[in-house]
Amino acid sequence: MTVTINCVTPVITIQSLEFSVANLAVRVKVAYQCKDEVILTIPLVATSFNITPTLLGMGTKFKDGVYRLILEVTKNTSVVLTETECSFVNCTQECKLVFKEDDPDSVERSLAFVALTLSNNCSVCSCADLCDLYTFTQKTTCHDCACGCE
Repeated sequence: MTVTINCVTPVITIQSLEFSVANLAVRVKVAYQCKDEVILTIPLVATSFNITPTLLGMGTKFKDGVYRLILEVTKNTSVVLTETECSFVNCTQECKLVFKEDDPDSVERSLAFVALTLSNNCSVCSCADLCDLYTFTQKTTCHDCACGCE
């Protein structure tokens, strides 16, 4: 499964070599921050599938964080194949991490953020570990900045 994230549109597109009209069923389970799983049915004729924030109950924008996607394909032989991908969605997080010399944890938070950005190419990373890393990046005080701190 290939996952492409577009924060501007906003859409998460999944593609898989397992998509086929010969399948009996195809669905994707999407979990934000390793909880609150949403199950979406994918049309059998699909060659790709777009996931919008609305489908996940998030309104019009994706929340930054780790998304676990589990693709379940029921083949015409009734065999169920699964593919799992964990992706870090980073639409606004980068500008919220402001390094402050008087904040000793800011270096660790920045390193956790770098690890998350590198994780989208990791085939052996644990989704739970990535969710923990993201949670750690949120343990920060928002300093005055012009990039949308809340």
